[in-house]
Amino acid sequence: MTLISRNLRSAILLFPLLILSCTGLGSFSMGHRHITRFSADDTLSSYSIDLYARLPAGYTEEKLPLILEITSPQGDLYRDSLSLPVTKSNIPNISVKSGRWCDMYWRYREGVKFTKSGNWTFVLSTGKEYENNSETGEMGVIIRKM
Repeated sequence: MTLISRNLRSAILLFPLLILSCTGLGSFSMGHRHITRFSADDTLSSYSIDLYARLPAGYTEEKLPLILEITSPQGDLYRDSLSLPVTKSNIPNISVKSGRWCDMYWRYREGVKFTKSGNWTFVLSTGKEYENNSETGEMGVIIRKM
């Protein structure tokens, strides 16, 4: 059997598995989580913490409920329940529509100084507390030195 036919056979066998393993358009299962690890070596500088989410262009809710859990290098846990505006309101957000997706971007905190050096963990989740918030296509945390 040649290398080309072996690769083709492998691709044909793997394709159905990939299709079956994918969720529907713009859907994550309840309790989906995104983890960002950040090494805070510089405790004197200020940082901005931003959140982003990719929503289907037809997302009908006015808010996106999320949970942000922050764990310090010493294991201290901070938890924040968020209700981020998807429509224009008094909380600034940036949205860019790109075909069937709408990319949203929110400033979570500005001027943050990490009190302890070491690895901080940020977990952003749709949360099991929310009945049906499964339309988020992608989400995450961005940490930038100011």
